[in-house]
Amino acid sequence: MNILLVSQCQKNALKETRRILDQFAERCGDRVWQTAITQAGLQTLKQLLRQTARKNTAVACYWTHGKNQTSLLWIVGDQSQFNQKGRIPTNRTQRDILRKDDEVAWINAYNIQIIAALAALLHDLGKSSIGFQTKLMPAARTFADCYRHEWVSVRIFEAMIAGCTTDVEWLTRLANWAEYQQQYPDWLKLLKKEGKQPNQDGFESLPPLAKALIWLISSHYRTPYLAEFAENNQSKKKTWHQEVPDTLTRFYRRLSASNGWVFNPHSEHPHPEKFWQFSHLVSDSTAWQKAMSRWANKALKHQGLLNLLSHHAEIADDFLLLLSRLSLITADHHYSSLPSAPHLGEKDFPLLANTDSQGKAKQRLDEHLLGVCQSAVRFARILPKLPALLPFLKHKGFNKRSDIARFQWQNRAFDLAKQLQPLTEKQGFFGVNMASTGCGKTLGNTRIMYGLANPQQGARFTIALGLRVLTLQTGKALKSKLKLDDDELAVLVGGNAISKLFELQEKTGSESAEDWLDTLQIDGGVIGEHAIDSIAEFNTLLANQKAKQLLQTPLVTCTVDYLMNASECLRGGKHIVPILRLLTGDLILDEPDDFDQNDLPALSRLVHLAGLFGSKVLLSSATLTPDLISGLYEAYQAGRKIWNHNNNYPSTGVCCAWFDEFNQQAFTCGDLSSYQQKHTEFIQLRVAKLKQQPIRRIANVMDLPNVAGGENQLLNWPVFANYLINKAIDFHHQFYTQDSVSNKTVSLGLIRFANIKPIIPTILAMLQQQCPADMEIHICCYHSRQLLLLRNRLEQCLDRLLTRYNPQAIFQQPEIQTALRNSDKQHHIFIVVGSPVTEVGRDHDYDWAIIDPSSMRSIIQLAGRVWRHRPDKVAEIPNIALLPSNWRGLTGKPYREGLFTRPGFESKENGLVSHQTARIITQDQLAVIDAIPRITYQAEEIAPKKNKYDTLAILE
Repeated sequence: MNILLVSQCQKNALKETRRILDQFAERCGDRVWQTAITQAGLQTLKQLLRQTARKNTAVACYWTHGKNQTSLLWIVGDQSQFNQKGRIPTNRTQRDILRKDDEVAWINAYNIQIIAALAALLHDLGKSSIGFQTKLMPAARTFADCYRHEWVSVRIFEAMIAGCTTDVEWLTRLANWAEYQQQYPDWLKLLKKEGKQPNQDGFESLPPLAKALIWLISSHYRTPYLAEFAENNQSKKKTWHQEVPDTLTRFYRRLSASNGWVFNPHSEHPHPEKFWQFSHLVSDSTAWQKAMSRWANKALKHQGLLNLLSHHAEIADDFLLLLSRLSLITADHHYSSLPSAPHLGEKDFPLLANTDSQGKAKQRLDEHLLGVCQSAVRFARILPKLPALLPFLKHKGFNKRSDIARFQWQNRAFDLAKQLQPLTEKQGFFGVNMASTGCGKTLGNTRIMYGLANPQQGARFTIALGLRVLTLQTGKALKSKLKLDDDELAVLVGGNAISKLFELQEKTGSESAEDWLDTLQIDGGVIGEHAIDSIAEFNTLLANQKAKQLLQTPLVTCTVDYLMNASECLRGGKHIVPILRLLTGDLILDEPDDFDQNDLPALSRLVHLAGLFGSKVLLSSATLTPDLISGLYEAYQAGRKIWNHNNNYPSTGVCCAWFDEFNQQAFTCGDLSSYQQKHTEFIQLRVAKLKQQPIRRIANVMDLPNVAGGENQLLNWPVFANYLINKAIDFHHQFYTQDSVSNKTVSLGLIRFANIKPIIPTILAMLQQQCPADMEIHICCYHSRQLLLLRNRLEQCLDRLLTRYNPQAIFQQPEIQTALRNSDKQHHIFIVVGSPVTEVGRDHDYDWAIIDPSSMRSIIQLAGRVWRHRPDKVAEIPNIALLPSNWRGLTGKPYREGLFTRPGFESKENGLVSHQTARIITQDQLAVIDAIPRITYQAEEIAPKKNKYDTLAILE
C-alpha cells in the first residue's frame, strides 16, 4: 500500500521520529514522508513509533488509494494535534471561541457537580472525633472501630441540619454556618450518639437533598445494606432479592448502622465512646466554612436543582445519584494519594485526615475536604465530555465484505446496523444475534457494533464473556481476523495463571488510596498519549496501567465478572472504571444464557446500567430463551428511559434488532408487549428456516441395563464402560474418515459428563475393556480441574486436531500420524471424555458424541461441536447418543434437589415429572437437535403440574 506520514512532533521527539521514519520512507519535506510499504512493514513502523513515543510525539499515517483518496490509518502520540480526519489546524488559540462547554446535553450535569461538592465537604466530618484523631497519632495501638467514621459523619450532618424541614432551610444555615454556631454554640448536643446497638429511627423525615447526601456520605467507601440482611443472610448483602424496600421512602426509613457495613459489634476498642466526643470540629475551619458557603449558595441559586427538590420527596434519579457518588469516590481516591497542600486549609489546623506510608501526619482534615471537593467538581465537569477525550477505532477490516456463503449474513447485518445508526443515537439499541453455531457470530457481533458507531467518530465497545480461556481466544481471533494492533484491542481476564499460560502458548495509610485492579491481567492495550492524560484525577485513577489500558483501549474483550463490578461492587472503587467504560462505549454480551439462574439479577443490573449510561447492547447466543431476552429488554428499557430524560431525548421507544443467518430485521419497541410480539415473529421466521435446513444432528437414547453400583461404588463401571465402548465402535463404523494413503480409518468422538466425578472411574474401566482385533481406541481425559499446565497443553493439542475444515488434514497431525504408524490396526477411535468445559468456547469438530444430559441447552451447545467445520455433511442416522438418565439417575440413589441440577435448571421448587431421558426429551426434539426447543415455547405448556414440568425444554 502507499502511505503518507506527517509529523507534528516538537523538540527532541522530532529528532527521534525523523530517525525512525527515514528508515522506512522518503522525505517529501521537513515533516512529510511518503512510501510504498507492506502491511507487516507498516505494523513494524507503528510499533517502533509507539515504543519511542513521548509527550511531544505526534505522527499521523494516511493511506493513499484510488483517485486522490486519502484515509487516516492511525495517529501515534498526541491525538490533539490532529482532528478526527487527521487534518492540522491553520491556527491555534487558547480563547474559548466555540464555547463547547455550553453544549453539554446532560440536564443534571450541574446538579451532579453541586451534590458531589456538598458530599465531599461533608463526607469525613466524623474524622473530627477524639477516637479517630487518636488513631492517627504515631505509635497508636490499632483497634477496629465500633462505628466507622462515615456513620459518625452522617450523625454530625444530621445534627447540623436538625429542625430544618426543607432543603432551602438547611442550605441557608450551612451557607451561614459561622453565624449559626455563634447563635447556637450547643448545637452538637443534638448529635444522636450510637450505643452498643445502633439506633433504628431512620431518616425518612429529612428533606430530599439531605437524604441523598446521607446516602453519599455513608456509602463513599462501602455500599449500604439494611440491618435485617446482615443478621439473617450474608448473601443478601449482594442481591437483596425480593425483600429490598420497594420505595426510597421505605429505604431511608429503615436505614441504620447495620452489622458489617458501618457497625462492628465485635470491636475491642477500649474507649468506643471517644468516637462520639470532639475537642474540635472540621466545621470550625474558616476555609471549610467559606467553601461550604460557596456551594450552599450555588445550590440555592440553581433553579434546576430547586425545581427537582420541590417536586419530589426523594431524589430518585439513578443517573444523578450514581455519577455523584462516582465523582465523590474518585476524588477521595485521587486527593488521598497526593501530598499535603496546606494552602487549601487553615494554617496549623489541629485535625488530621490521614497519614503517609510511614505513619506520619499527611493531610489536615479541612484541607482534605476542600481538596476532595475541588477534585469532585472537576471530575463531574469532565464526565459529559469524557467520550471526546478517549480514543475510538476506525478500521477498514470491519467494512470488508465476506465472500464465504455461510458468513454472508454478516454483510446484511452490517448494512442494517449502518442504516439504524442515526436512529440509535437517541433511541438506544437492544439487539439479539441468534445465528447458529459455526456461522461466525463473534466477528458478526463486532461488525454490527461497528456499523452502529458514529462513522465520524469511530467505535468503542466491550465484549463480555463468561469463560476466561474463551475471552483470550476471542481476543486472539479478532486480532488475527481483523488485523488489530495492541493499541486497538485489549484482552482482560481475572486470573494470573490462565493469562500466563496463554502468553506462553502464544510465544511458545488510607483506604481511599487502595489499588483496585491488582488481580486483573491484560493482554494488548498499548496506549499512547491522549487528552485525558492531562487531567489530574484520571492520572491517579489510571496510574495502574491495567486500568489505563482498559479505559483507553477502543475495543476490550473481558470476562463479564469484571464489568459486573459496575453494579455489584460493595466496597472501594472497583466500580469506577467499569462504569466509565459503560459510559463511553457499547456492550456485547456473549452467551448470556450460559450463566446460572442465581446470576441473572446481576446480569440484569449490568444491562440496566448499560442503558442508563447510554450504551448500545447486543446479546449473542443461538439458544437465548424468550423469557431471558424479555427480562433483559425490560432492564435495558428502564435504564434507557433515565438516560433519555437526562439528555432531553424523547422516549419514543428503543431501537431493537434481531439477527441470524437467515433474517435481519429492526423495529422500534416502546413496551414489553410490543417487543415480545416482534421477537415472536422473528422466532417464527427462524424456526421455519431451521426446519427447511438439512438435518445435521440426530440423537437417540442409548439402551442400558441396570448399571447401579453396590455399596462402595456409584455405578457398575465395567458394564457401563463396555456399553460406552460398543456405542463408540458403532459410531466409528458409521462416521469414520479414511486416510487416502494408508487406508486406515479414524474417528474423533466425545463422551461428555455433566460432572467431573464419574469421568475418572469411567476412563479406568474403559481402559480395561477388550477391543475388536482390528481396532485400537485412544482415550483423552479433559476437565476443568486438571493442572492448568496440563490442561493448557491438552487444549493446544485439541484445538489443532479438531480443526477439520479439510477432512484429510487430520492425517497430517503428528499425534495421529504417530498413532497410525505405531499400530497395525485398521480402525482407530480417538475419544475425548470430558466435562461441560467441552460445550462452550471450544471451536472443536467431532464426528460423534455421547452425552450425559443435564439440560436442553447443554445438549444443543454440545451438538454444535459435531460436524462444526463441515457444513456439507448431512445426517441420515443418529450421530449423537444420550444416556437414558443423568449419571446420578443411573446410580439409583435419591437426590433431594433433583438430578438435572449443578449443572442444570431443576430445583426443589421447579422439578421434572420424570428423570428418564426418553420422557423429558420428545421424539421430535431427538430427531433434529437444534435450537428450536430453547427459543420457542407454547404458553399452555408452561403451566407446571404441582411444580413439575414435562420436558427439559419447558423447564428451562
